[in-house]
Amino acid sequence: MAAPEDATPFLQVDLGAERDITGTAAYFVQPTHGHAYKIEHSLDGVTWQPYGGHDDVIVRSPHTDSKAVHARYMKLTVLQGTPGLWEFKVY
Repeated sequence: MAAPEDATPFLQVDLGAERDITGTAAYFVQPTHGHAYKIEHSLDGVTWQPYGGHDDVIVRSPHTDSKAVHARYMKLTVLQGTPGLWEFKVY
């Protein structure tokens, strides 16, 4: 869970090495409230490229995205909805 005063809650994952990524699954807390989010990927943790997500609030669990990229870091930013994850999978 992000702190209540956090205006831009995000989770950043370091995969430990560069890897081929094909998909993600985000399991938000309170999934019946709906969420909007964005996912980005990076090789260096500094320069980020879009990966997935959506701007509109959707009720779903899990929220999945599929895209083939090569990355070491993944970052999920909660745009709307309860800012907490109970699981985030990167495939």
